[in-house]
Amino acid sequence: MKGLRRAVAVLAAAGLSACFAHLRMDNREAERTGGVYGEISGVSSGEAPVLVVAYTDFEGTREVFAYTPASTDTFYMALPSGRDYFLVAFEDRNGNRVIDEGERAGAFGAPDPVRVQNQDRPQHTPIALQDGFALAPAYPRDLRRSGTTLVPTTPLAIGEVIDFDDPRLGEKVGRAGLWKPLHTLKTYGIGIYFLEPYDPNRIPVLFVHGSGGYPREFRYFVENLDPERYQSWVFAYPSGLRLDRVASGLALMLDKLHEKHGFERLAVVAHSMGGLVARRALMEAEDAGSFVDLFVTISTPWNGHEMARTGVRNAPAVVPSWIDMQSDSDFIRRIFERPLPEGIDYYLIFGFAGTDSVKGKHTDGAVSISSQLDPRAQKEATRIFGLEHLHSEILAAGDTFAIVKDLLDGMDRRTAGADAPCPPASRGAHTPAPDDAPTPEGAAR
Repeated sequence: MKGLRRAVAVLAAAGLSACFAHLRMDNREAERTGGVYGEISGVSSGEAPVLVVAYTDFEGTREVFAYTPASTDTFYMALPSGRDYFLVAFEDRNGNRVIDEGERAGAFGAPDPVRVQNQDRPQHTPIALQDGFALAPAYPRDLRRSGTTLVPTTPLAIGEVIDFDDPRLGEKVGRAGLWKPLHTLKTYGIGIYFLEPYDPNRIPVLFVHGSGGYPREFRYFVENLDPERYQSWVFAYPSGLRLDRVASGLALMLDKLHEKHGFERLAVVAHSMGGLVARRALMEAEDAGSFVDLFVTISTPWNGHEMARTGVRNAPAVVPSWIDMQSDSDFIRRIFERPLPEGIDYYLIFGFAGTDSVKGKHTDGAVSISSQLDPRAQKEATRIFGLEHLHSEILAAGDTFAIVKDLLDGMDRRTAGADAPCPPASRGAHTPAPDDAPTPEGAAR
C-alpha cells in the first residue's frame, strides 16, 4: 500500500508526473494486448530450444504472425487482441527456425483457433509434442519470413533457483511493476522463485509481497527462519496488474510445483495487498487444502483502500490493480464468496500506528484498521494479533517474526490436532487496538 499512497501524493503535489506518463503508455499497450499461456509436454531430454509459433488466418491460408521461445516447459505470449491464432510448438534441434521433418512438434488442438481477447486472464493453451507430428501444408514451416515478429519470452519462473540479491527480487523492479505492469511483466516475468534447491525434507514457506512491494521486503523473515526446518520461496509479480490475473498465475504455479514435488505441507505468508492475491490463489489452486497448512496475512486491506477509489476517479492514468483495491470492489466481494479450502489454518496480523491526517482514522500509516479487521476476514481467522507497527516497518520487526515463527513451529502440532500455539503477550500479540477499531473477534479464541 506504500505505492498507492505515494501515487496519490505525487498526483496532488505535482500533477502529471513521469510516473503517470509511463502508466498511460503501459495502459494503452495493455488495452491492445491479450495473452496465451500453456504447458509444453513431451519435451525430449536434449538441449534443443522449444519455439511456440502463432499463425493467423489470411484468406484461407495460414501466415506466421509471431513466435517465441518457451521458458523451460511453459510459455506465455503477448499478442494483439481481437484476433484468432493457431498455436504450434516444436523443438528446433538445429536452430534454423524452421519446422524440419523429424523434429518433435505439436499444436493446441488439431490445431484449433484461439481467440485472444483483452482480458485479465490469458487463454490456457497446453501443447503436447510428439514424434511424427503432421503439420498441414497450409502452415508454413519457415519462421524467417519477412514480417514475422520474434516476441520476447515472458519468463515464467516456476521453481527457478535464484539468489536473494538478484535484481528481479529488488525494489527497482518492484516499483516498476506498479507503474509499468505490462512492461515489467514482459521484461522480468512473474514467478515463484526458490532461494535454494528444493529439499523434500524441509517445509516450504512462500512469501507474497503487496502493492509497490518486492520479495526482499521479507529479508528479516528469510534470514531468521530455521534453515533445518524451512525453505523460503518468494512470489514476484508486477503489482499494478489486475489482481485476478496475478492470483490465477499464482494458483497455476502452486499446482505445477505441487504436481512436480509432491510436498504435503506449505505455509503462505503475505503482506498487504499480497494477502488478497494469496487468498484468491488458494481458492483457485487445485485441492490447496490438501497441501497448504498455514496462511498468515500481515497488514492486509481486506476491504480495500479509500485512496484506490480516489486514484481511479482522479488520477490522469489508473494503475489497473487500483480498480480491484477499491473498497467493496467486485474482486474483494468475490474472494469472500466462499471460505478458504478446508484444512488451511488462517491467522491475521494487523498493525496500528499513525493516524490519517485528514479524517482522523486510526491506521498503520497506510491501511485503516477497519479494513485490516474486516469482519469477513476476522470470521475465518483462527487467531488475530495486533502489533504497534507502521505498515512499512512491520516486516522488519522482531515481534512480527516471532509470531510467524511460533505459528510455523506449531504446524506439526496442528496437524496432529493439538491447539494452535499462543505467542507470549510480551511479543505484542495482545497489544490493544485503538478505540475506534472493530473488535478483533478472533483474538479471544
